[in-house]
This record gives sequence, C-alpha cells and structure tokens, in this order.
Amino acid sequence: AGEGAGGASPCEHGYLSRVAADRARNRTLDESPVTARTPRPRWVLAPHDEFITQCETLPVALQRCAAFERLQRDRPACEERLRALTAKQRRAWDALFHEQPPG
Repeated sequence: AGEGAGGASPCEHGYLSRVAADRARNRTLDESPVTARTPRPRWVLAPHDEFITQCETLPVALQRCAAFERLQRDRPACEERLRALTAKQRRAWDALFHEQPPG
C-alpha cells in the first residue's frame, strides 16, 4: 500500500507510506465481517511534523524502516537495527506509531 507514497526524505516517505498502509488496512477492517464480530487493534500515527522530527533523530538505516513496505520486506534487518537503539532512540521510534486496542 505504501510503495508509491513518495516523500522528500526517508522519514517523510515513512510517514506517507504508513498513512497509505493504514488507510488500506482500516478500509479492510471496516469491511470485514470478521472484524465486526471481533474488533482488531488500530494503528495510531504521530502527527506529520512530530513523526518527521522524531524519525530524524534515528540512524538513517532505521529511518528507512519507518516505511511500512520496507519494514515488511526487510523485517530481520530492521529488527536488528531496533535492538541496537539507545533508550532515547527507542522512545523516538515508539513515538512514531503505536497500536491502539479496539474500543
């Protein structure tokens, strides 16, 4: 869903690709009879400027992992990069997006 999202930097591409992927996922969840019976968690993205600001504090290789399709395609490498983060960097990563329980 986020492949053609564009963006002037890895962080902006990450934001735009996540917006596109989230819209597609929510559309699927909203139309699913299974979801109607058993609601699924939703993803909450940081607002654009906050996303970019927090993302830009991360190593460039991990900034690229903020893009939905990159994280899916390169999951082992992205997870390795995540394990190498400092506590401050991990807080920045966690501020980009998080799962919100159904409710």
